[in-house]
Amino acid sequence: MGALMAARIRLSWAAVTLLVSVTGITAPQAQAASRAGSPALLAPGSPVASGSPALTALNAAPSVAGAFGVLASTRVLDTRSGIGAAKAPVASGATRAVKVTGVGGVPATGVSAVVVNVVATAATKPGYLTGWASGTTRPRTSILNFAVAQPIANEVVIPVGADGKIALYNGAPGTVHLVADLAGYYRSGTPSTAGAFGVLRSSRVLDTRYGIGAAKTPVASGATLTVKVTGVGGVPATGVSAVVVNVVAVSATRSGWLTGWASGATRPDTSIINFPTGQAIANEVVLPVGADGKIALYNGGPGAVQVVADLAGYYRSGAPSVPGAFGVVRPIRVLDTRLDSGADQGRPLRAGATLAVQVAGFHGVPTAGVSAVVVNVVTTAATKPGYLTGWANGTTRPRTSIINFGAGRAIANEVVLPVGADGKIALYNGAPGTVHVVVDPAGYYRSEASLSWTGPHQVAHRQSGEVSVSCAAVNFCMAVDRFGNALRWNGSAWSAPQLIGEGADVIDCPTTTFCVAVSMSGYVATFRSGNWTHARLYDEFGFPAPVALSCASATFCVLIWNGRVLVFNGSSWLEQTSRVPDAVSCPTNTFCVAVGPNGFAAHSTDGATWTGYGQIASGADLHSVSCVSAQFCMAGVGNGKVTTFNGTTWSDPQTVVEAGGPNVPLDPIICVSTTFCLAFGQSSTYVYDGNSWSGPSALAAEGAVMASCGSPTFCTAFAGDGDNYRFNGAAWSGPTPVLPYQGILWSVSCPSISFCMAADGSNTYTFNGSAWSAPMQVTHDSDWNVGPAQVSCTSDSFCLAVPINGGSSSWTWDGAHWTAHADLTRRNFSGLSCVSPTFCLGVTHDNLAYTFNGTGWSAGSSVKDSNTLTSVSCATTSFCMATDYNSAFVFNGTTWSGATHVSDAELSVVSCPSTTFCMALDDSEGSHIYNGTTWSSRQLPSWGWRDVSCSSSTFCAAFTVNGDEVFTFDGTSWGASTPLDISPFSVISCAAARTCVVVNQDGQAFYSSAP
Repeated sequence: MGALMAARIRLSWAAVTLLVSVTGITAPQAQAASRAGSPALLAPGSPVASGSPALTALNAAPSVAGAFGVLASTRVLDTRSGIGAAKAPVASGATRAVKVTGVGGVPATGVSAVVVNVVATAATKPGYLTGWASGTTRPRTSILNFAVAQPIANEVVIPVGADGKIALYNGAPGTVHLVADLAGYYRSGTPSTAGAFGVLRSSRVLDTRYGIGAAKTPVASGATLTVKVTGVGGVPATGVSAVVVNVVAVSATRSGWLTGWASGATRPDTSIINFPTGQAIANEVVLPVGADGKIALYNGGPGAVQVVADLAGYYRSGAPSVPGAFGVVRPIRVLDTRLDSGADQGRPLRAGATLAVQVAGFHGVPTAGVSAVVVNVVTTAATKPGYLTGWANGTTRPRTSIINFGAGRAIANEVVLPVGADGKIALYNGAPGTVHVVVDPAGYYRSEASLSWTGPHQVAHRQSGEVSVSCAAVNFCMAVDRFGNALRWNGSAWSAPQLIGEGADVIDCPTTTFCVAVSMSGYVATFRSGNWTHARLYDEFGFPAPVALSCASATFCVLIWNGRVLVFNGSSWLEQTSRVPDAVSCPTNTFCVAVGPNGFAAHSTDGATWTGYGQIASGADLHSVSCVSAQFCMAGVGNGKVTTFNGTTWSDPQTVVEAGGPNVPLDPIICVSTTFCLAFGQSSTYVYDGNSWSGPSALAAEGAVMASCGSPTFCTAFAGDGDNYRFNGAAWSGPTPVLPYQGILWSVSCPSISFCMAADGSNTYTFNGSAWSAPMQVTHDSDWNVGPAQVSCTSDSFCLAVPINGGSSSWTWDGAHWTAHADLTRRNFSGLSCVSPTFCLGVTHDNLAYTFNGTGWSAGSSVKDSNTLTSVSCATTSFCMATDYNSAFVFNGTTWSGATHVSDAELSVVSCPSTTFCMALDDSEGSHIYNGTTWSSRQLPSWGWRDVSCSSSTFCAAFTVNGDEVFTFDGTSWGASTPLDISPFSVISCAAARTCVVVNQDGQAFYSSAP
């Protein structure tokens, strides 16, 4: 990087961004520097304006202490034309007081500071300006250094006096014209909200010329200074994310740059100031504060330089959520016209040309709800002197400027620019020649309050239904599922689920005091003498893969993951170099057998070295193996056959069930002794007595089965739905629901801010506005497809629940209990909406609509011309809106209308709080509004919408399929987004404006309310 490096601020993630302002060196020091031959600063300026444009506030008025109100750039002072003061230059040593409150959109009271772009031009002598609150003592600092006749500007934060004015002092020995353009204001009061700004009286915390804050010596090339900023100068000791400091580079022996960042973090490859030899250059920047309360400054030039830093204010840490709160982003370049990509593709900005630059939705700036951005704007390689103007794209260009530049020189200014409705800022080249432009976002201000969320709250306990089990005795079995639930069998009953860790896919218990459970994603849980511990087993698993596990004792286990072998020695797991098949059985610490695809098998005496690797069953996959000793193993072969191992060789495959039947392949196979093995088909089991096979014994389990035997007269098995079965040596009993598939919150309905109902397919949960209830079991059926999954409530004393995918029952809630109604015929509901206890309407994927009258359901009526109904919402008993992939249909209480085309993209959801307002979202970027007669469409700030809930025509909340942001609609446009990790499969219900509940398929709930 060199002296002409654009001042691109790329702060660490913990940073708060840069807000450009420039305070210079103290007045006597500035004069001394000028007399020593240091030229004035080249900084942003403003063209002559014949009049002041309309003064317009661009964001919702901030009310919280320290919040920022962005304004359309407006001239409040120009001594060249008599705006705000006499039409005459400011004399040496003179002060101008400029009224800023009550004008230009600035409130008349309650203002602590204003952001103004101050320009010095037509100076007869070099000098400096000082800015401060009118009516207070002038500080010994400066906001601007200037040279003879050269326009220079800086956007600075200046405190406001009790009289509503700021004061500007000319510290030069000659006269100078002054220009000031308002950009915004800060609310007065002690800042406590995240993102709020605390304005300070300017105070010096670093001056290497005089030994303030560091040694009294220039900063050498490549050297770094750390400066303490918290707990000094009015900055709080804690709760500070960043400080606003005026950093000045003085008396540089070579041209170069300074970099600023949070102490303790990695130094960014950017700069905050570019300086030439011998010239004082300043920039007021926002620097993130390190954990030690310090900022760091690095001299990137080849020579030495003196450095000065004056505190101007600080930002409170935390995510911004109220209007005017500031949010830091990691600066990443959004425009560089020098490059072959971007707005002008390697071409400079032409004279009189305008560029629109997208800033919303990029690099941490929200896609909506942003009033302004803080951007570092750099001009370089200008062919003629000139200026840039910046404003909100789509609005009128103001008669002001943000930066003045000379020919051939790089100059930067960090400014606050309002953002247009399209998320863009506009930049205009007011020079007669071309210029290259660079833009780096540093932060943003909220235009409105975003939703303030609490959560996640774990409402439902996740259970997968997919269970692995291992029995060490008839009175001890342990079962685990992939969500980390463990259950223990004591000989007569299963315990309640206990959460043991990250989940498990396989378990083995060689004794009643030791078990190991392993997940496909690389976690291991260990049971020792009644207690579970869990840890990450292998950090490089990379992706889930099938696992096989066998433990001979508490000091010897073998795990096979995708062919890789890990051995447990009682205290740690060690990966081996061997690669073996996918199923394993170790009856002792000194003998293991592994079998796998294509009929291959191998054995080992230590789990590390495997021998005898060969094909024992040609053309068949070996799915399961069980060994009781080194002299007896049995493996399942495809086509209903098994093979046995006698310690030396494997037998020819023996037929258990005829090939081609539904009971092959045999998996699992469980051997308790040489005279008892149990083989599982798809719906039957077979018993081996040491000589022959008997069976089948019917097992009414569907899908894959995980099983284990404690003795020849006790075996237990789990089906994929969490049902448990037991075998007594002759026949199976069951099913008994033990660990049903539940905990996925499929729906939520909030008829008021103090009542919500959520459902997971088996249980329901109520919310009273502050806490969730324990689960209430509605059905004992282990299949969540046929249980209460969709719910709609009209009050805390009436809700209706229906299945998602078939089922013969629906359920009504009376405020205390659920009542089942066995009157459905396996309907696949895609939407449900209730407006009273005697009127609910449900629609199905097969384009039928059903009404519920409080006691029973009507026959289905066809919704004409529909194509897979996706959603329904009812505002009254005579108004419901249903959507299919592209169209909408209205129900008037008796009949359905024909199709009205709404979107070319697939409609995913609709919400109708009234008969004259519906909001429908599609899976692209479209929101569609029904006004009681017609539909209109508007582009959404993102794509792929999952759900929406509207409490009125002036408030809706929606989120995307990715589930990482929630957006709000105010009746006119989509606004503030709130980052929220709510998982892709979630639903939302809003009982009132800004009061919403989101539930997800991890069993979690989030609650929002206005901050």
